[in-house]
Amino acid sequence: MTNSKVPYLCGGVLFFLLAQAKPSGGTARDHAAGVKDNHKAPTVMADLVYAVTGAAGINAPKDTSKYRECQSNGSVNIPFSEAAVCDSYDSEVKNKYSATLGRMTEFVNWHIAPTKTDWLVKAILEIIETDEDILGTDLFYIQPNGQPVSKADICDMTEFVLPALLVGVMHFITVHRQDKNELGAATLDALGTKVYKRERVYGGKLGAKIQRAIRTQHSYDADSGCETSEVTSASTENNPDGQKKDTHSIIEGKILASAQAMADAWQDAIDRLADDMSGQAAKAPAHKSLNEKMLSDKDKVLLEKFRDHIEEILHYCIDNDPTAGATRITLADEIHDVCRTWNFELRKIKDTAFRQLVVDTIRTLDEYSYYLTDKFLRWIPGTETLWFRNESREEGEQLRNVLQPECYRLRCEIARLYERLYPITEDDKIEETGAETTEVEAPGATNKNGNVVHQTIVNQYGDHPIHIDHVENLKL
Repeated sequence: MTNSKVPYLCGGVLFFLLAQAKPSGGTARDHAAGVKDNHKAPTVMADLVYAVTGAAGINAPKDTSKYRECQSNGSVNIPFSEAAVCDSYDSEVKNKYSATLGRMTEFVNWHIAPTKTDWLVKAILEIIETDEDILGTDLFYIQPNGQPVSKADICDMTEFVLPALLVGVMHFITVHRQDKNELGAATLDALGTKVYKRERVYGGKLGAKIQRAIRTQHSYDADSGCETSEVTSASTENNPDGQKKDTHSIIEGKILASAQAMADAWQDAIDRLADDMSGQAAKAPAHKSLNEKMLSDKDKVLLEKFRDHIEEILHYCIDNDPTAGATRITLADEIHDVCRTWNFELRKIKDTAFRQLVVDTIRTLDEYSYYLTDKFLRWIPGTETLWFRNESREEGEQLRNVLQPECYRLRCEIARLYERLYPITEDDKIEETGAETTEVEAPGATNKNGNVVHQTIVNQYGDHPIHIDHVENLKL
């Protein structure tokens, strides 16, 4: 597929421009010391996928290479050609613009150097204004207020906010050129030289045709609706980590805002749970205790294998609340690995109590993994963590009414599974006397001094409480 018209706006061409505007990479000494480059093409592409879809992107080097060289229109990992994804983004841009702007702002703050903002804006504008296949009446959603602007009006505009500009350009690409990325190959050849197995080297002069005075903003605070000032080149040079710290401060601000809503939501949820806790403990099903001395030699080997495979995961699930802090991004995969393995291994187990323990553990963890999906959690770009969704009224209700109570219930069950996995003689005595009353201090609730407190579960199996830690001493 060829196209003689140059320039041509498409995803591959835009991605090539983004690559020219990323922060400068580390020195040879940095790479020798193991300093990670957080702006490699597959990483940038994965974060761009997140900015468009709201779902975590996949680090896919081969797919990224083909797309950025305009050799493909997309793939399962780069879904900019999928009709469902494009339609969804079209609807979100038109109806929930602030959400798309927020994600694109995160992308810009992380992957675009503030000192290159002016050039990137002018480069994109020159392609839009000189692409003959874009009509003067074609609309771009490039304003922070979400209102569309025609190409003809863009040619007269003098103020641009980079994240909003990228939202509008990606919207145009996904709506009008979702299946035409391969037509950008000629434009790439005009902009830079490609050497086999090396990245294309930019040699163009994009932006030079934009003669009018342009004022650009690097970032945008979607929560307050205010443009944020640029980080000057001097401050970036004096502080090599300045870009990273600026991004993290923005993410931290959003985290604290989410924590405020979380604290309010927890109060209602825990009030209900605390009232019913004693009744729930009394209704907990009785299980035959695991007796290691009675196990066969083969079952003992399987028991140690199961403990080695599951113990760290159980600990992590007990100690980390996905509704009150970060969750490691690999947790769901680790759980699925356990479930897949022990769905087969449990058939080798002869002892009924041990086999039932494995069945209950698989069932509980499998149910828990559902709440680790992108329906409830979202990936924080540039990190290895997930954070609970709480950026809209609907997500706030989901957090309060579904995620918090269900995660609380399942983590209590996981704590009981851990005790069944490592039984002690005192467990039998407690079973004879009945379950003790459980007291709960809820995370996000406040004590009489107005301080955020921890949650303590006094369980019915042992004398020692199980502590499930949450955000501590958070000043809201």
